[in-house]
Amino acid sequence: MVALVCLLASLSTSAEPAQPRPGTVLPPQLQRQRVALVRRPGCREYEKVAEEFKGRVRAAVWLLSPQRGLGTQLARLDPHLVLLVGQSAYDQVREAGILAPRSGSRPLLMHTLVFHGLLHGPREVALPARASPSEVLAAFRLARPGLRRVAVLYGPRSRDAMDGARTAASELGFTLYPIEAPSPTRAIGLLRRMNHQARGLWLLTDLDLLTPQVLQYALGIQFRRKVLLMGATRRHAEHGALLALDYEPNSLGREAADIANQLLAGVPRRRITVVGATTRLCVNQGTARTLRVPLSRLKAAGAEMVP
Repeated sequence: MVALVCLLASLSTSAEPAQPRPGTVLPPQLQRQRVALVRRPGCREYEKVAEEFKGRVRAAVWLLSPQRGLGTQLARLDPHLVLLVGQSAYDQVREAGILAPRSGSRPLLMHTLVFHGLLHGPREVALPARASPSEVLAAFRLARPGLRRVAVLYGPRSRDAMDGARTAASELGFTLYPIEAPSPTRAIGLLRRMNHQARGLWLLTDLDLLTPQVLQYALGIQFRRKVLLMGATRRHAEHGALLALDYEPNSLGREAADIANQLLAGVPRRRITVVGATTRLCVNQGTARTLRVPLSRLKAAGAEMVP
């Protein structure tokens, strides 16, 4: 997943004020609005979200990084809205409790690409993180129309997502073999005993489990057993997984800006119009040839091909 790609990105020590796209004219009521965007710098996907967001939101944006001193920076900025991009930003803000109240009330809070998070009140909005189970299962069927049995690897903090997968599977005629693992080491052991009737393996987006070692073991299963592997991010497809389905980062940035503009303009949360971010299906062409998966249907559906 995107968050896994960014775990080793370096930390920045400064806040970067950023202005809206040149030529943007802010309405008078928004000229004094301040937005803090917290993300781990150095991650290509996070930076795409940030760039798209700051080019579209009708307010001044400060780019911050999750690090020591973040609470002081937020207190000095006293933002009207805070956007958290990625799990590390969310965890830093939540664990430290550093969102200082503004004029007696907490700032509006949004987060995206957060896979283990909760909403804590009416002033918070969660943007997408995982692609819908229905889209994932439809991608399996697109790659191999007769496929009906899929094993799903997930951790304890992803049980709600697994419940959604079960519901989608029932509606679409799939049989799922759940593999709940409390740790990466245990995940490898359980994958070793994966039900041989499963013809697909879905790595549910779970930061507790998806280490490089788990991915490599899943790739081994894919090639040894000729099982279709669904990764959690484009990077997984680049490393050999047949499929990966995640959110396109620029569309997440656009959606975040659209929602932020409405929130800053005073639109009640229940009346906010959401266009919705778009997902991207990535296919590893070399793996497809090895597994004898025809690429024509996938290309016709608009899938992105990776080497």
